[in-house]
Amino acid sequence: MTQEKEFKLEPVDILININKGKDPFSVVKRGALGNPYEHVLMYMGRLGIERGGYISSYGLTVPMLFESNGRGVVLQSLSNRYGQEVVVMRLKSEHDRRRAPHVLDEAIKLASDTQAYYDYLCIVKYAIPRLICEKLGIPMPLKY
Repeated sequence: MTQEKEFKLEPVDILININKGKDPFSVVKRGALGNPYEHVLMYMGRLGIERGGYISSYGLTVPMLFESNGRGVVLQSLSNRYGQEVVVMRLKSEHDRRRAPHVLDEAIKLASDTQAYYDYLCIVKYAIPRLICEKLGIPMPLKY
């Protein structure tokens, strides 16, 4: 009999949705990317609810996710993603783990900025060259 170890999410864990769709778009997307991954989210941890400068005295906290929805970034409840299959990636180095509070603060600032929009040029500048190099087996240039 095997014992299952309980897994707990930690702040700044990265969650990646797995694309198992059978529709033509999903099949082409998996083939083009060479992996089954679809969408990336960052677990923020349990955040307190605040409205109009007033924090609830009940200590209500909600597990939240940080994600880009294509028009900017948003914070949303983890419960919106229940039932979805994901891969969890966790920072290992102590240096990176110490930076987690700063990453969380910046993510909240960015999600709170109504003027922050998604920069589609980043996909062309960084993601596409990396995908091409990986597909062709060419090492990435140092500038990336």
